[in-house]
Amino acid sequence: MPFEFIDNNHPLIDRAARKRIRSHAALGKNVGRKVMRPSRKSAQRVGAKVLPGLTYKPKSIKISNTKAYDRTLDDVSEIQRQVGDGLPVLPVPDGSRKRVRQVMAFFGAPRHVPALTNAMDPHRNPGSIWVELMFVDEAFYHCAIALFYRTMHDLIVEPEDPLQAAQHLSRTFRLVNQRISEDTNVSDATIAVVLMLVQYERHEDRLEEGLVHLRGLLRMIELRGGISQLRKRGATLATKTFRADLDYSLYRGTSTQFSVDDLLADADRTVTMELRPYNSSLIPRTLQSCLLKELSSGLWSVLQDVTTFAQSINDAISGLSPKLDCIAYHYTLVLFGYRLINIRSLNAPYLPNNVANTIHLGLMAFLTTFLVKLDHSNSEYPILYQSLRFICQVASSSVQDEQQVRLWAMFISSTSVFTRPDDYSWLIPITAQTMSFLGLRTWEEVYQTITVFPWVDALHNSAAYTLWLEVSSLSSSSSLLYQNWDD
Repeated sequence: MPFEFIDNNHPLIDRAARKRIRSHAALGKNVGRKVMRPSRKSAQRVGAKVLPGLTYKPKSIKISNTKAYDRTLDDVSEIQRQVGDGLPVLPVPDGSRKRVRQVMAFFGAPRHVPALTNAMDPHRNPGSIWVELMFVDEAFYHCAIALFYRTMHDLIVEPEDPLQAAQHLSRTFRLVNQRISEDTNVSDATIAVVLMLVQYERHEDRLEEGLVHLRGLLRMIELRGGISQLRKRGATLATKTFRADLDYSLYRGTSTQFSVDDLLADADRTVTMELRPYNSSLIPRTLQSCLLKELSSGLWSVLQDVTTFAQSINDAISGLSPKLDCIAYHYTLVLFGYRLINIRSLNAPYLPNNVANTIHLGLMAFLTTFLVKLDHSNSEYPILYQSLRFICQVASSSVQDEQQVRLWAMFISSTSVFTRPDDYSWLIPITAQTMSFLGLRTWEEVYQTITVFPWVDALHNSAAYTLWLEVSSLSSSSSLLYQNWDD
């Protein structure tokens, strides 16, 4: 059969005719043939040999002849969205893609307490920057994988997880030591890696090792011109540095390495939450006069600001006010911690009177309910625990206002400080005694009494209500015992 050429430009051949011609031409030896596409596994094996940040260079990043760890966080934020999940640019073995996606989701998630999700604006989440760093810095990538393995080990248990974490951590140390020995210019990415190492040791409760990393971090920041210069290049790194400093100061009971002025100097107004004016009607007049008499002006100011902060969270959750900016929320928390430690570090002598000490330590306990670890578990602060237990057990008084302050401190501490298995053995009798002195029996009465101080319903009600149930059970048992004795 001879070939016959068809002129597609012929005026008698329209669109429908061309479609019939193509359908007819497809018949014959091509019928039933499968299209052979390139293997995805082969593509992954090729991509696994590429180091992060050395080959993948989007047009939006104008960098030439620069190592991955010399890029700034501003450069990272300009990375364009890739087609696919982006994992071929990372040294990911074939069987690890699922785990790396979990790591990306973990570090990209908001870092606030889950109970406060309804209070936060989801569009203002700084977590994405830590995911982006995984694509441009190899040391950060390995450190993030190691921290994920250790943080989530109790939830995602694989036999090889501890070994994998150790291998990734070893690569992190090798890469960081190599770049520090080769170049004295400290990059943003290197600072981010050391911050991650500080968090890793903090999660493992290896505080001395973490303190070594923190001191190295502070030295790097000095070489960069100080914390103010670091903040100018990126507020996220500065906030993380302040937070690490605060965590270790609370744990060790010492003063912070930075000051309140360091946090406030040259700070953009959008960095901290804009707190509304304090509503003095929240506290009864007699209690307010007692606090004004016993508290210093600095401590009274912090109490007002923290109370307003707590009310802002309650209003945001209930829909009475706009959602909170995650960046401003975290910065404000750290600022409160610095202000409290500036008044008195936990290792310093106690304040002049019991009311001031109880308020100060109670505000510390309130703060720690927000300062959770990456797995959302509560951090342990031994010195704060001992100080609060001493104040609650010793600071007895026949003054009603002082007993009300003491009751709030015990209930707020039951959320994140008094969490040891044997704490209820001594906490319940003291709480019952204080409630009896104040004439409180129902949960509603207790709630109205303690919420004149800083209190977030979504975060504190559950543990406080559990404590009240235990106290009520003890009171009922005691009443029944005395009734049977009288009979």
